[in-house]
Amino acid sequence: MKSYILSIIVTSVAIALSELILPQGRLKPVVSTAFSLALLFCVISPLKNTSDFGDISAVLKNEPSVVTPDVSQVNTYFDGRIEKYYQSVFKNQLLNNSLVAEEVIVETDNLKIIKVKIFLSNLVIPEENSHIDNNVIANYVAEILGVEQSKVEIYA
Repeated sequence: MKSYILSIIVTSVAIALSELILPQGRLKPVVSTAFSLALLFCVISPLKNTSDFGDISAVLKNEPSVVTPDVSQVNTYFDGRIEKYYQSVFKNQLLNNSLVAEEVIVETDNLKIIKVKIFLSNLVIPEENSHIDNNVIANYVAEILGVEQSKVEIYA
């Protein structure tokens, strides 16, 4: 691509110099035409080498070219974006319910939540209720977040 741009620039400079240097006469139109053809050749030369610009030959032949995206890469990208979004939303929802989460980790697959891991930092259980287990807390957090309780793990 770099050589392509460089060849166009060099040819353009040669045309400009020939216009400045050559005197008016019969030779000037011939040289100008030759340089113009050279510039045209430089501009269309990548069309014969389709590796730089994709499948241009299919476009020139008016044939549809089929691009098959790698679905796993697309899903991985969107899963990552969805996970970050859910992590932010869930952290704010917990904060609005007086639960401060040090970290929220959301695992997704095909844009569906598989697991939500929540690391709570200010969980205070009074002495008289010290028998509360993580399932009760996970159930409460799942209700706040609107996620199935089986997908929520609490680390306090």
